Amino acid sequence: MAICANTSKHAYGPESPFQRMIDRNALYVSIGLPIELTISLVHHIELVMGVPYRYVKEFIHPIKVDNELKNIAFYLYVIRRECQIERDCNVNILNEFKKSYSVKRSSLGRSIVESLSTAEFFQAITKVFAKNIYIWLKKPPKKRISYQQ
Repeated sequence: MAICANTSKHAYGPESPFQRMIDRNALYVSIGLPIELTISLVHHIELVMGVPYRYVKEFIHPIKVDNELKNIAFYLYVIRRECQIERDCNVNILNEFKKSYSVKRSSLGRSIVESLSTAEFFQAITKVFAKNIYIWLKKPPKKRISYQQ
């Protein structure tokens, strides 16, 4: 099964390309920027771990299917604006990952290329989120959202 064929309409979660990369232990590669600035695999982990500062948002987008334009729903795990979070650019997460695993780094002309194992990253960072659900943030949000039934 291809990583991008017949996927979920969700950017993250089961049957997403991110989960399929983890299942195959694909290499995550960042070209030109440090990996902490590009590793959107973190957002897949946020969804899996159910962070309270995000929610699933639906987007209706026109897509051409068999020469016919159809409006299709897609879903993305987005930040709750009312939480007023402050991101730390994955510094804490990568520091935790590097305690047990490696990020490979090489020069590429005047730039860099960095890589890591998606399976190792998922395994390590889900445990980090289990200990600190706000690890992706500089500090826990001042405003927290609670829903009562």
